[in-house]
Amino acid sequence: MPPLRCLHLGVRWLHANARKIVMQTYLGRVISEKQIFEDTEETNVLPEIFHYWSNTHLRPMYEQFGFSNPEQFFAKYLRESADACAEDTPIFISIGSGNCHTEIKVARLLKEAGLSRFVIECLDMNRRSLQWARDGRA
Repeated sequence: MPPLRCLHLGVRWLHANARKIVMQTYLGRVISEKQIFEDTEETNVLPEIFHYWSNTHLRPMYEQFGFSNPEQFFAKYLRESADACAEDTPIFISIGSGNCHTEIKVARLLKEAGLSRFVIECLDMNRRSLQWARDGRA
């Protein structure tokens, strides 16, 4: 078979099967993600080297912009967004929030910054993690 004919047949096969391949890959990743975190209550545990590295190398750069950690970053810019939109009760969304550990910290920081009325909608594909947050186990 001539090389161009083989290429043409390969492209036609890929085009005909691309959606199926993508869906199988995507569904496999979803299943894997759910299995990994299904029984993991504390999802934010990182090795000590992460804390050393981030505090030594990243934190000094962050502090130039008025925050020292990711939670302060989110609180700072969510507060600015709330002020800019001038809604009575601004609504924020967090996609992939897990057990909402970060979102709970951000909510506390927002309250400390004087934003008393707001909603952070937390979305995650793992319902158990969200339930842990609702139960106060985050």
